[in-house]
Amino acid sequence: MLTIGSGFPLFSRWRRRLLGDRPVLHTVPGVMDPRHLEHARPLGPTIALSETTAGLLRAAGFGEVRVIPPGIPLDQWPRRPRRPDATATGEMPDAVAVPNVLFAGHHDPGGGAAEAIAAAAAAVRAGTRCRLLLAMRPRPGQDERALQAALRELARKAGLPDVEVIGHVDDMPTLLESVDALLFPPRALSGKADVPLTVLEALAVGRPAIVSDLPEFAALGNAVLRAPVGDCERTGLLLAELLGRPRRWEELAGRGRALVEERFGAIRLAERYARLYRGLLP
Repeated sequence: MLTIGSGFPLFSRWRRRLLGDRPVLHTVPGVMDPRHLEHARPLGPTIALSETTAGLLRAAGFGEVRVIPPGIPLDQWPRRPRRPDATATGEMPDAVAVPNVLFAGHHDPGGGAAEAIAAAAAAVRAGTRCRLLLAMRPRPGQDERALQAALRELARKAGLPDVEVIGHVDDMPTLLESVDALLFPPRALSGKADVPLTVLEALAVGRPAIVSDLPEFAALGNAVLRAPVGDCERTGLLLAELLGRPRRWEELAGRGRALVEERFGAIRLAERYARLYRGLLP
């Protein structure tokens, strides 16, 4: 598995010297910039995670490109019920009952963190109470503390009073179980997997997701809510509607789990790759 970035064209031209004559099956999680394909060559049979990336690769001369969606082990991501509505029962302090909304990603320009803050602020202005949790994974060489501080300041300026910024999370199942929705509104994926695993994991656990309407997300169908790319106001209104309508929440939670079971299970993924391996091996 190798994302196509700035170094890929040179790597592809040195393929035989580096890898020999062994058959190579190249899975492309994403393309950081279509310009990186101009002087690139296929390493061998190529797999894309979405039809969008497959189309880019075919247009760049990669020949036949198959599409195999990513997969997750469903037994490790069982559906979990939504947290009790403590506001209605009075069994817990009111602050605990505030819906938790998660964004998980990298500190990338247009990667979705700033957009998630703006969307959550729009939901609050619309009268919705929510707490935004930003689970941010740093890139090598980034100043993580400075970047986290910048996000907190951005939230303050947006008028979002309840936000927490954390780093890498070791226990994603527990984190996802503790939230009410996933907010993932990037302007561009910039090399991230066409269908990020965090989105699939959230759907598997039964947490509705709101995503930007990027073509790579077409495979998610009506199992997610979509907002126009960069339209933080519309994204926030969708979030407010989702958190305020329990029946709608349950409907989307069920759709998300059903979609993952049907299309993104690890067993189905293994079967597809096994057929390819048998065709490659002598």
